Amino acid sequence: MAQDNTARAEESTERRFTTSPTVLADNGHGTKVKLWNNKGENGEYQTLSIERSFKREGSDQCESQKVNLNPQDLLTVSRGLEKAHDAIAEKQTGKHQVQRR
Repeated sequence: MAQDNTARAEESTERRFTTSPTVLADNGHGTKVKLWNNKGENGEYQTLSIERSFKREGSDQCESQKVNLNPQDLLTVSRGLEKAHDAIAEKQTGKHQVQRR
């Protein structure tokens, strides 16, 4: 399976320069969600990328992290992200309540 993912990533890199993505979300602070329309041996298909650009402390060089997802991954990732958001919000709310006392 790791080889499949590697081959898919290499193919995606090659196609990245032939198609333009649709930006679905951009928070204005370096995080973007992009939809890619691709063409393969079996016809057209879509993938999604989540990109985060940042500068490390003390550096002027911009770096980025990117995750490419297939359609079958999207629901699982979205549910996981929502759960993470809820857990973080709950902890932050608890911290604020403790600090007020």
